[in-house]
Amino acid sequence: MSTKKKVAILYSECISDSALGGTKTLFDLAKLLSNKYDVKLFSLGKTHKKITKDNIIEEVFSSKTTTDSRNKKTRIVDYTYLVLAKKQSSYNIMNNNIDLIKTVISYKPDIIITLGRVLVDSVIEIKEAIPNSLTFSITDDFRVVENAIKIRKERFIKNNNGISLKLKLPLFNLTTKRYLEFSKKIYEKMLFNFDGIAFVTKIDMVISEKRYPNHKSKFFVLPTASFSKELILTKPKYPINEKIKNIVFIGNCKHEPNLEAMSLIEIKIAPFLKDKNFIIIGSNCEKRTKDNVTYTGFISDSEKDELLNKADLCIAPLKNGSGIKVKILEYFAKCKVVIGSSIAFEGYNIKNRENAILEDNIDNYAKLILELEKNKQLREKLASNSNSVCAYFTYEETEKRWIKAINILEKEHKNKAEFNEK
Repeated sequence: MSTKKKVAILYSECISDSALGGTKTLFDLAKLLSNKYDVKLFSLGKTHKKITKDNIIEEVFSSKTTTDSRNKKTRIVDYTYLVLAKKQSSYNIMNNNIDLIKTVISYKPDIIITLGRVLVDSVIEIKEAIPNSLTFSITDDFRVVENAIKIRKERFIKNNNGISLKLKLPLFNLTTKRYLEFSKKIYEKMLFNFDGIAFVTKIDMVISEKRYPNHKSKFFVLPTASFSKELILTKPKYPINEKIKNIVFIGNCKHEPNLEAMSLIEIKIAPFLKDKNFIIIGSNCEKRTKDNVTYTGFISDSEKDELLNKADLCIAPLKNGSGIKVKILEYFAKCKVVIGSSIAFEGYNIKNRENAILEDNIDNYAKLILELEKNKQLREKLASNSNSVCAYFTYEETEKRWIKAINILEKEHKNKAEFNEK
């Protein structure tokens, strides 16, 4: 019988299926922690099932809604609730999955980890049943919500005009205001009830330290994005070509900042480089081709690896977003030449023109790509240096940081228990 402490990781998507990029990193975290703890994953999906992968068990609970798969009826109800009741129906549905809550409680975890604000109420209920457990949330503050609202508003105004805008904009502003208030309420509930908050970047932690200084002792910078050393190339798989032909962007089409970046590629970059092939890889994207921009739709990891290996350049023209972008780590692990914005490189130790090209003005991307094409020596230098960024994100380093944080919280938890006994 195992004497290891137990860790339960909860999220609202089936992690081992085609979930969002940030969610997939939870599976890597589970593997890391399994070196010291017994780890189980608990998630929501369309049907109930148990999956075992790399000795990690994930139990998926049937749900009427998840963040990855919501039907039209639920979205309409959400919209109505935001206007009239200041709450989201899907959040309530996900947090009232009795089977998930009971199963996690029966597992009796010593440590509970959840991603973001989605299952906060579920974790609080589990914590009440297992008061000695430690609760951790991996989050990026609520900048992600603010960014999504900003992008949606820009698109909304662009797609509506005249009397249509005058009629719809007040309602749009009301719903987005309610959505932000709702997200802030859930975030604060997490701050007051959880033992630890793991931010994926220092930027997010600093923002929360200013907003909530009384909770600073709970805050840690703990990125979940990580790679095994074996997957980090020491040099590009293929030699640097004379010409830049294939340019890759990775992005899930359910994430607003990615959609914005894809639009910028189509409108501001690709039209000026007709002889280049822009390949957009991402699940939840319709498989299609528009001029010299190809959307692959969902593809296997092996297919993605092959496209990345053959890419002459990778780009990340992100204007909005927060937290670690896993796509950037994938680019660097493949020793790719990368052009990205400050937002794209957030959380990475980037030195401009040493291991990547940093450019915030999207209008300059086409010109930069042509300059890089002429400067093969610079591309070779960038490709040789890009993988150095990955050192901080190896499995070994990520495991050390997480175990250190857990040990700190366990010590504080023990001290509080002893103080209360006195």
